[in-house]
Amino acid sequence: METLKHRIIVAGIGPGSPEYMVPAARKAIESAKYLVGGRRALSQYAKASGGQQTCAVTRDIDGVMAFVREGLAKADVVVMVSGDPGYFSLLDALRRTFDADLIDVIPGISSFQLAFSRLALPWHDAQLLSFHGRVPKESDLAYAPGRKLGMLTDVQHNSKTIAETLLAHDWPENAFYAICARLTYEDETVERMTLKEAAEHAPVGSCIVVVSSVQPPFSEGDGPEGRGESPAEQGNQNVVTSAGAKGKVTTMLGIPDSEFHRGDVPMTKEEVRILTIAKAHIRLDAVVYDIGAGTGSLTVEAALQAPKGEVYAIERKPEAVALIHENADVFGVAGRVHVIEAEAPDGMADLPPCDTVLIGGSGSHLAAILDAASEKLRPGGRIVLNFITVQTLMSAIEWLRAHKATYTYETIHVQVNRLRQVGPYDMAKAENPIYILTAEKTEQQ
Repeated sequence: METLKHRIIVAGIGPGSPEYMVPAARKAIESAKYLVGGRRALSQYAKASGGQQTCAVTRDIDGVMAFVREGLAKADVVVMVSGDPGYFSLLDALRRTFDADLIDVIPGISSFQLAFSRLALPWHDAQLLSFHGRVPKESDLAYAPGRKLGMLTDVQHNSKTIAETLLAHDWPENAFYAICARLTYEDETVERMTLKEAAEHAPVGSCIVVVSSVQPPFSEGDGPEGRGESPAEQGNQNVVTSAGAKGKVTTMLGIPDSEFHRGDVPMTKEEVRILTIAKAHIRLDAVVYDIGAGTGSLTVEAALQAPKGEVYAIERKPEAVALIHENADVFGVAGRVHVIEAEAPDGMADLPPCDTVLIGGSGSHLAAILDAASEKLRPGGRIVLNFITVQTLMSAIEWLRAHKATYTYETIHVQVNRLRQVGPYDMAKAENPIYILTAEKTEQQ
């Protein structure tokens, strides 16, 4: 736990014009002795007379965190972020570096809020995506009746290229399309057109794009027409949220490996994830542990299967912990994923009772992990374990045999081969074979 006595104040400075900054953020910035922000924000809000220690946010995030830590030893540190701190801001890095109890957040008006406001368009049913330095998943761009998207853009992924991308994903040519640029500044522009017209329009970068499959924009109302939501979508409760907005249906298993952030951390492959989740029998409201979570690929798959539940990911490697946060963010499940940086069984004692336990990595503590998991697992719950080596598999089987009054189990051996083109031929390339062991806790104890 942190022992620092001062606070980190993350202040949302709004979309651009000082007129749109909330008074609480302005007061915190004006009184700050240590001030962090982008170069433009510092030039706009740092005291010209001096008296403030400042740090510009660059790619050297570690250096920024070091400045914050040094400042905290002497005074509160104010960190300025554009728009609202809750959406793709430095808040993520601060939470990973410092205890959340040290952080106060002052919300700001986001560019999404401004764009939808300029269009007099409700956005409770919109999915928010970012093309700013990243590309959304293919499934998030696919057309469906009633969909409404708000998108951050950059110079490369601009209003024209995004319109072309949506047309390629079967969006109708007459879909409503709005380009909102330089919001709150004197040269602000808001242009309304069809999707086809946007694909032929001069490109605009670093703006907000709003697209709706309903033309004209949605009206207020309680029915499907008012919300831009089809009856089928209304009836499907198994949906994932992205930044608080409705997103894609989540019943599909097996997210492509390429859609996860993975770095140099080993990841459970797509086909093994499909079988693991299928064996887990995860309920909509399940509490799931993912032990040795790695990149968080199984964590995400589990969270998508339990839209009313919670997933606790336990991982000992800091670089993997960061990836779990990133992937949970990417797939819109961060609000239901709780990451514990610890080497299991450490970190398990304070967790709530669970319905499912996924074990992908156990180090040399498998028996102790199973002991701890068994104490938390509700009757009828399942433990699903993945192993590469026969020795680790046999250790698990020995534990289960010692608890045969409590558990039934089965094991399958999975070998996946992928065809690779080699010149004019297609040849099989084998993935590592995996043992998947499923243990079910009996209802009567």
